[in-house]
Amino acid sequence: MSETSYLADRFAIIEVVTRMFVYTDQKRWDELLTEVFTANVDFDGGLRW
Repeated sequence: MSETSYLADRFAIIEVVTRMFVYTDQKRWDELLTEVFTANVDFDGGLRW
């Protein structure tokens, strides 16, 4: 991963987390659902023993 890609990903994560807390604090539930959360989540359980 290049430095630019790393920084872009880091910035995007910080933006989403900040938006999540601001929208929750301001009780902006509709925007929280449409701009922060997603309907589908892929989960990788990791290694299985």
